Amino acid sequence: QSDGSIGIAGLTVLGGIILSIANSFIYLRHKKIPILPIFNIMAPSLALGFVFTRIGCYLHGCCFGTPTESIWSVVFPPNSPAGFTYAGQGIHPAQLYASFAGALNFTLLMLSERIKFFKDKTFFSFLILYGISRFIVDMFRYYEESMVLINISSQNYSLNQGISVLLIVGGFAGFYLLNKKNPNK
Repeated sequence: QSDGSIGIAGLTVLGGIILSIANSFIYLRHKKIPILPIFNIMAPSLALGFVFTRIGCYLHGCCFGTPTESIWSVVFPPNSPAGFTYAGQGIHPAQLYASFAGALNFTLLMLSERIKFFKDKTFFSFLILYGISRFIVDMFRYYEESMVLINISSQNYSLNQGISVLLIVGGFAGFYLLNKKNPNK
């Protein structure tokens, strides 16, 4: 947007993931196609997609971080959302942190498929890895006050971090249910 505002709350990557998973679930269920094997195949691609998505965010200047004086701080042009919000200030390149996390998550998912315990649980591993990495990256990311879910000891936690916790819990619940169903796997 030309005024530097961030956009409409709720139209985020997390919302896209959740809606995509829900729609895929409904479609696969309707077509009577096994759901978990398809989700396991999709998971590494999702992680890899974040590498490129967040590079795009960096180039646009959206999804940016909070001020920092670290040597890797970035000053964005004034006509970008980050530059509009923090004119002339060095900020965390949160988009690049997220891009790196996506590459790390992709690598871990690909490697985990070789370990018996993680076999056929790639999707649940993705939920856990993405939830953890997103929660951590968001510690350095700027959010408008309307996105703050809770403040604990002067630390704001965003709605997206709350959703990240739910993803982590969902991933562990999936592991638990699969291990309960197939204890020898």
